[in-house]
Amino acid sequence: MRWRRWLIGGIVSVTIGTVLAFFLAHGGPIRACSTVAHLYIGPVEVQAVPGVDSLAACMGPNCTPMDVPHEKDGVWLVPQDAPYLQGDDELRGNLHEITIRAQARGTVLADGNFEVERVRLPGSEWPECPGRYGYKPITIR
Repeated sequence: MRWRRWLIGGIVSVTIGTVLAFFLAHGGPIRACSTVAHLYIGPVEVQAVPGVDSLAACMGPNCTPMDVPHEKDGVWLVPQDAPYLQGDDELRGNLHEITIRAQARGTVLADGNFEVERVRLPGSEWPECPGRYGYKPITIR
């Protein structure tokens, strides 16, 4: 009888050990995302065709576009700060659209709202967790 107890105890121990090893190796049965908020507060990159010599932009409802300094040929970086970020400060890091007015030699090439799309950056261990992100460059043609 004593050997049966040892056999059952051994089988139960091996089973529990196998289940625990499986869960530990695969992140456990329940995956919980970190409570750390990930906000991208860097600039929004605007790429324009050659010839664009003036770009104004703003973020916020009913905002007024302000001139953006030229970064390099065909690229402007619009900071998420005043005077470009107008209205609620809660927009910083949570943009969905930006208003852009682009001109080439006095001809308006773009004047309207453009969607700001997010792109996931490396750093989140699990695909279901939001993790770090940035903004895709906006292209003006």
